[in-house]
Amino acid sequence: MAKGIRLEKAQWSHSAYKYFVLLSPSRYLIYVAIHPHLWKGQLKTLREAHFDNALNGLRNGTSLELPSNFALHMAVVSQDGYLLLRRRASDTELYPSAWEAGIGEFMHGPEDTLGPEYEVGPYHAQFPHFTENGLPDLFLFLKNAVAEELGYHKARQEDFRLYGFAVEYETLAPKLLGVYNADCTIATLLESAKKAKDRARELSRLELTPRALAEACSSSRYSSWGPTSKLAMLLALRQDLMAKGIEDQSVAITGLIDCFEPELADPWTCYE
Repeated sequence: MAKGIRLEKAQWSHSAYKYFVLLSPSRYLIYVAIHPHLWKGQLKTLREAHFDNALNGLRNGTSLELPSNFALHMAVVSQDGYLLLRRRASDTELYPSAWEAGIGEFMHGPEDTLGPEYEVGPYHAQFPHFTENGLPDLFLFLKNAVAEELGYHKARQEDFRLYGFAVEYETLAPKLLGVYNADCTIATLLESAKKAKDRARELSRLELTPRALAEACSSSRYSSWGPTSKLAMLLALRQDLMAKGIEDQSVAITGLIDCFEPELADPWTCYE
């Protein structure tokens, strides 16, 4: 059985430009059995016992206690200035029919039993996030997330920018947040995404401007969002404003935050 890849801890030194993400093998089924259910009343004791570690462990440099599979959420920005949106399936347990600003992916690793493929490394088709030597590779993780969910295979290393980790409030699952700046138009991305291996229920696009984001978040069409989608959109907007030389972003960003989430929802009442 293929392994999941667990996020153990993160360490960094901004002054030395050194960043480390420590990973370890883990059964993906353990993640599935725990994280998607942490908002349920029967796991309240478990949630409360690990809540502080889940929220502050990475920042404090301590090991995470929950399964915490290494996962990614990236906003996708086209060359002509649009965000690509994907809608989740209606029959999924978590966030059914919610809109996602971009793409998400879990890192999966090789089996723990030796086989012929390990003489030269794992098969690329089976373990697309690993090198031929069987080592996890961050660029392969990013690039193949784009290929799998958007059907686009021309992503380059310089197209990605990573911002750090966020933790989903309901599931306490950490996500590495980033922005993918595609070297093609939104029309090309939407067309390729229709043929992707992991196709979305529905696709849409959104102009990357404060006004367009505010209107989308108050629109009945986009009534439900994935838990890190709005943060990913803010990161993409901030990056775009900085690239245009607009250094004072306080008014635009503050206005969007106010219309995004005025109050944090209680996970015990979210599904009543």
